[in-house]
Amino acid sequence: MDLDTVTQRLAAHRPGQRTWMHRWRRAAVAVVLRPGGPGEEEAELLLVRRAERQGDPWSGHMALPGGLEEEADGGEIQATAARETWEEVALEGLVCIGRLDEQRAAHPRTRRPMALCPVVFTAPRDAVAVPHEAEIVEALWVPLPELFAPDNRFRYRRGPGLLAMPWEARRVRGNVVWGLTLRVLESLRGVL
Repeated sequence: MDLDTVTQRLAAHRPGQRTWMHRWRRAAVAVVLRPGGPGEEEAELLLVRRAERQGDPWSGHMALPGGLEEEADGGEIQATAARETWEEVALEGLVCIGRLDEQRAAHPRTRRPMALCPVVFTAPRDAVAVPHEAEIVEALWVPLPELFAPDNRFRYRRGPGLLAMPWEARRVRGNVVWGLTLRVLESLRGVL
């Protein structure tokens, strides 16, 4: 799927608004897309692997750039997503092309409910994501057909021994994408 088609489908999408979630703390993730390399039609999506950190519930996970809304963002969730993307992978010059449905999440420290707002951006074809190693250890640009290939789906077991819970997941270049990140990506797939 090329970037023009993605942009058209996002323009027709009206993200679901959950009014009861607007009292909660908000966070944003950036769904960053860029045109494929020369001669390639397919859009590519940016995934990051978070650094391993004590006390971080998403330590070492594959994710989308993002984080908690701050007062300096002026109540604009798009500003939160853009700021977090700059802080984590030094990408700037992003163009917002839409939003996906809000997701219910848990605050990383308090575990209280919060609203996760996915914002979709485009980046130039030659955009390079440079991980801020304190937070991000790897950045991958993955073509959408590779990301959403049916044979990438599997059941991921996470947890101790016999108590391990099965989760829907996708395999992406030797990494596992699951949980909240997978919910956002499945929302994108549904729009496309």
